[in-house]
Amino acid sequence: MIIVIALTVAALGILALLYNMPRAATVKAITSGTLWAMDRQTFRRILLKSAYKKRKMYENLINKVPMLKSLEVSII
Repeated sequence: MIIVIALTVAALGILALLYNMPRAATVKAITSGTLWAMDRQTFRRILLKSAYKKRKMYENLINKVPMLKSLEVSII
């Protein structure tokens, strides 16, 4: 058994959300705190939106470089 004590903010279950798998660990609190939960669909929507924004940012950057302007979007 592995015990991890998180003294500040801890993110748990990220890999489970990414790979659409159940969590492989149990979490027990030794003091009171606040628990935030997110369903897989919301998590994936946030990831996709973030990836889309990042891609658009890089496309815009590439379009500003004269030597790369002629590239098609499918090549980028």
